[in-house]
Amino acid sequence: MNALGAQGRGLYRIAELSGQRPEEADISRELMLSDTDGTIRTVGNLYDYFSAPDDDTALTTFEGGPAAVGLPLLDAKGMDPYLLIGAAEALLTGTTFDEVAAQPRFNHLLGDPEAGSRWVVTLTDQLRDVLAEASTERLAAVAVPWSRTEEFNGSADPEILTDFLGRLADIARQARTQGHGLYCWVSL
Repeated sequence: MNALGAQGRGLYRIAELSGQRPEEADISRELMLSDTDGTIRTVGNLYDYFSAPDDDTALTTFEGGPAAVGLPLLDAKGMDPYLLIGAAEALLTGTTFDEVAAQPRFNHLLGDPEAGSRWVVTLTDQLRDVLAEASTERLAAVAVPWSRTEEFNGSADPEILTDFLGRLADIARQARTQGHGLYCWVSL
């Protein structure tokens, strides 16, 4: 079962930020979106992307997140692993979202689905590998069409997305070298 699929877009709580430009935002804390009228918004759920040697180790992050157990991570407020990372994976691999979502480890929920407001989900080895192999130029090229997707209301900043993908690629490279998988810790 995909952990976030049924809830989809309903998970987003959007708060207005005033006077902050996307280039001033720290992508490791907040995903900034630019509305068509120039308003800058941030998406409110917490997502920590990390690598771990196996599912059991990944589950040790459940209570306090990956930082609490000493795992390297990329924290990205608002960067949903199902819709947003799934769309990026489809663009990176040249496949459809449905093909990405059909993979057994795509957003596979680890632990109890009734656990409340926290989950740990798996990311695919395909995503890990394509990110590990991607050049900065490739990530920048993918960020442009990704920024225009419906999931970003067609208006995300490609430079911010390129930065995010670059940081996730760093984790993916380390994970692949160590034989680890990629995961996402979700807190609503």
